[in-house]
Amino acid sequence: MVTVRHHDREFTREVLDPAIVKLLNEIGVRGGSISKQVISGSPDPELKAVDKGPLRASLTYEVDAPKQLVRIGTNVEYAIYVFLGTSKMIARPVLRTMVHILRAELRGR
Repeated sequence: MVTVRHHDREFTREVLDPAIVKLLNEIGVRGGSISKQVISGSPDPELKAVDKGPLRASLTYEVDAPKQLVRIGTNVEYAIYVFLGTSKMIARPVLRTMVHILRAELRGR
């Protein structure tokens, strides 16, 4: 937290370490990449969920630096049915698988 006085006013601002912001962006990029690999069928062909690819193409990430948070996901409406499954289709837990892979990679750093 940094406080600056300018004449009669005082401004307080939280300052984030650039290394943390860089790491959050790296996590977002890598998580998105892993998700796209998983949804395309590797490393587990059972998880393959791509037909024509709009779901894969929609996977993206967003960094909320003040909260030190990375969101990885999609805005495709049918993604929930693909990821969680339905009564007629098995679940393809793409994001859960990505989290497990990413966690293992980060622990290995």
